[in-house]
Amino acid sequence: MAQPVCRYLRTKSFYTAEKNENTLTEEKPGRSFWCVRSVSGIGPDDKVVGPTECDAHRACYETVDVSFV
Repeated sequence: MAQPVCRYLRTKSFYTAEKNENTLTEEKPGRSFWCVRSVSGIGPDDKVVGPTECDAHRACYETVDVSFV
């Protein structure tokens, strides 16, 4: 089962052939994340976005199970 992530969290790898189960859940050097709602590395709640930062404790969080086939 895939790890739940915020449906608005994105990283460049999400749009490339290298995307996999860890694309939105794993932080790597050089990988930056952004929120599609705020179009920024800062979410609509004025907090930093990322796999560990974006969770159910944030008002803007909406979960989705990410699954790559």
